[in-house]
Amino acid sequence: MKSKSRLVCRILAAAIAAFTLGEILFPIPAAGQVAPQPPAPGAPAPGPGAAPEFKWPDFQGVIKDMDAIPSPGPGSGPGIVTLYRYKADDPTKDQTKLLCEVPKSLLKQDLLLVSSFSRGSQAGMPGMGDLIRFEMLGRQIVIVAPDTRFVQTPGQTATDVINRTYNGEYLASMPIVTMSPGGNPVVDLGPTLMSGMGMNIPAGIRRELSQFTKIKSFQENVLIDVDLVVAGRGGSSQSTGITYDIRRLPDAKAYTPRLADERIGYFDTVRQDWNIKHNQRENVVRYIDRWDVKKKDPSLDVSPPEKPIVFIIEKTVPLQWRRYVAEGIAEWNKAFEKIGISGAIVVQQQTDDNEYANFDPEDARYNFIRWIVTGRAFAMGPHHSDPRTGQILDADIVFDDSMLRYNFNEFEMFGPKAMSAMLGPEYSRFLIENPAFIPMGHTIDEVQATLATPGSDLFGDSPADNITPTLRAHHMGSRYSQPCCEYASGMKQELNMASLAMAAAGMKLPEPFIGEVIREIVAHEVGHTLGLRHNFKASAWLSLDEVKRRRDTTDEALVASVMDYAPTLFFPGDDFSKVRHFITPTIGPYDYLAIEYGYKVPGKDDGDEKTMINKIASMGTKPELPTQPMKTRWASHPPIRPSTGLI
Repeated sequence: MKSKSRLVCRILAAAIAAFTLGEILFPIPAAGQVAPQPPAPGAPAPGPGAAPEFKWPDFQGVIKDMDAIPSPGPGSGPGIVTLYRYKADDPTKDQTKLLCEVPKSLLKQDLLLVSSFSRGSQAGMPGMGDLIRFEMLGRQIVIVAPDTRFVQTPGQTATDVINRTYNGEYLASMPIVTMSPGGNPVVDLGPTLMSGMGMNIPAGIRRELSQFTKIKSFQENVLIDVDLVVAGRGGSSQSTGITYDIRRLPDAKAYTPRLADERIGYFDTVRQDWNIKHNQRENVVRYIDRWDVKKKDPSLDVSPPEKPIVFIIEKTVPLQWRRYVAEGIAEWNKAFEKIGISGAIVVQQQTDDNEYANFDPEDARYNFIRWIVTGRAFAMGPHHSDPRTGQILDADIVFDDSMLRYNFNEFEMFGPKAMSAMLGPEYSRFLIENPAFIPMGHTIDEVQATLATPGSDLFGDSPADNITPTLRAHHMGSRYSQPCCEYASGMKQELNMASLAMAAAGMKLPEPFIGEVIREIVAHEVGHTLGLRHNFKASAWLSLDEVKRRRDTTDEALVASVMDYAPTLFFPGDDFSKVRHFITPTIGPYDYLAIEYGYKVPGKDDGDEKTMINKIASMGTKPELPTQPMKTRWASHPPIRPSTGLI
């Protein structure tokens, strides 16, 4: 009996254990629930310690209390990305949080990231320009800058080798915080943009004081402005405004690149194509940087452009100079009309109450002429081009007000600092060793002070001295650089000399004189934004007698190109009341030739494009068409990512 009782107890215990185990593995569903199904026959059983299936946080919970930017409205289409942020006036929320929903269709697409300084001592200065892609890597989104130096042709054997050999750079990584109902990843841009990504901002950013000041999302681009507060010396802090603009790139197949020729001075986009046959001379392809400007009606001898280049004069440009700025921009229409394109360049004026009032100079869709006040006399015309083709996509010209403030003291003009800016610090050391050569009225202490001043070298009179390490990198030939332009800086000295000459005659510099100088400098910088390099041979075109005759009696060009550093024109015995022009009044014959090379479309008598541009380039041997691309220590333009065109 005892043995039977033990057997019954064991059977009951086994049954209870089996029931309990079964409830654990296959729990009885509550009312309304569907009972889980056992694994299908033959299906592998889950291994021990298998991780549960990952589930993203609830989308609506993540964006709770946040608004979409821009808020959907009647007739408004979706932006390139959808941004979410808390109400700016809510102090209980983290205002540095900026969520970004990246459409799946945008992943791995070529985009252009353009950054610039919007406020602070560097306001108006360009930052970087990079071709980027958003890519999904596990549970994060990375911003990748692919290596665009090499042509990658789908289906070619060399393309796979290039992909293995030349890797892109990771500019940022952002954890995915949730997935939208449509399956789009959502990330927080705040930490990335608050870090000053790619802008050489020193360490010590105080994120708790930094803030987003402008957030706009359009169909073709997104514009985000951030006010970064950077810790300085002695516990102080200073804010710097940085604007990031991410825009779509045009269809590369819709644009026909044009090959570069050393006989015509264009900035170029250089790429290496390993698919070119071994019997070819080289496998490097050079395309000129130029706008996609072409006739709207090719059948007409003269036609408006399909899409003009539009420059907007910022409202900060002083009223009295706006006329001359506009004339300097429009001057290049003469060269485009010669090749059959009328109104290729359009000039618009921004005011506080017109349709351009709310246009942002940092918006990569627009080209601005900006007026800045850094205390240095300079102007520059940077541009950004498509790194795949050389097509220029946007350009902005900055003009420093100090160029017109020509009343500088004699020591700055003629003393050791000015000389060492041209000859290097060795000149100051020479004066210390040979004091007899010190200019009259100055002392050896002043010379020693000049030598001890940081930057008293070739860059001593350059805007790079007091602007930014990023800009200095441009001057020194960084991966974003192109040759620098010191025309306006040199023109400051010309204005000093002109002021002295007229003062000796009992006169002041007349407004038309200053206006002509502004117009010529603007034309020079616009030439850079059209893709043109310097031409330092153009000023040797005419004899001095011919220059004087043209200056006083005609409106003809006085140099072969405004891309030279043309001086102001004074001769002994001048009667300033009778001088017709103080500087070359118009673009020169070389400028017409360069625009023809870059923008003319072959006609029925021109043959194919290669034949046409070779014929145009060969005309540079004529005396009136002196072709000479810029050749200075900064002339090298390595095969880099998008050309910033700092000039």
